Amino acid sequence: MFGGVFWDQQDTAMDDSERIEVVRGPGGTSWGANAVNGVINIITKPAEDTQGTLVKAGGSTFEQGFGMIRHGGKINEHSCYRAYIKTFHRDETMMLNGVEGGDDFSQLRGGFRIDSLPTDQTRITLQGAAWGQDADQSLVASPTGSDPTTSFGGHFIAKVHHVVDDGSELNFQSYYDGSRMDGTQIDGGLHQFDIDGHTAVS
Repeated sequence: MFGGVFWDQQDTAMDDSERIEVVRGPGGTSWGANAVNGVINIITKPAEDTQGTLVKAGGSTFEQGFGMIRHGGKINEHSCYRAYIKTFHRDETMMLNGVEGGDDFSQLRGGFRIDSLPTDQTRITLQGAAWGQDADQSLVASPTGSDPTTSFGGHFIAKVHHVVDDGSELNFQSYYDGSRMDGTQIDGGLHQFDIDGHTAVS
């Protein structure tokens, strides 16, 4: 359907980010076939580092409204969680001739993360999110001059990391991502599923 990335669909709660790695150059061997020019790797904080409640909100003439609510807590003495919901609405830009650009954009997103340490040597992580958005853009070739597009989707990740007594590491990850776009230029869905396992010998 598309060989690149739908960047408008990529978003996260930035307050949950531990660090963002930018890996330049081809990285297909480590990251997969689409890692042609580089990789942006967003690493989020474990749930135990985001306990309590966080509320953010704001607005302006262009960024007409945005907000986020996040809450973290403990499930038991070995497991922590966090969940969030965020939204924003951006107004149309103005062209040089004073005509409205027809590119307003709004999105609603929610997600969660659970981290569990059943033993000192094992960490289990469950993480997921779901989103929906309405986006518009100007199209010169379109009879209406614009392309209103509705999109929705979500993803889920399950990870297990285990350290063996000799120092070796066992890692397992399962991942699903699905999305749907309904618009003038693109009308279709995409589903991706991946299972990965590897060891690191000490």
